[in-house]
Amino acid sequence: MYLEHIGFSKYLGQNNSLTKREMNILIKLSSGKTAKEIAREIFISPRTVEKHIDKVKDKVNVRNRLQLIQIFNSCLRS
Repeated sequence: MYLEHIGFSKYLGQNNSLTKREMNILIKLSSGKTAKEIAREIFISPRTVEKHIDKVKDKVNVRNRLQLIQIFNSCLRS
């Protein structure tokens, strides 16, 4: 799977994986898009995007978006 290929899966807690929707949102978020922009693109509410981001942060065990994006982008650069 893509997460294993880029080395991101090692940051996920045991028995955690990202859904396709969470992965899509993480990719868009890491490219600099806001929750509102992401919501418009995938036809859901900004609050739902925020909930997905919160779930990903929990799975990766980070406190904020910046940490999440830094980890994800570092995996992409590796």
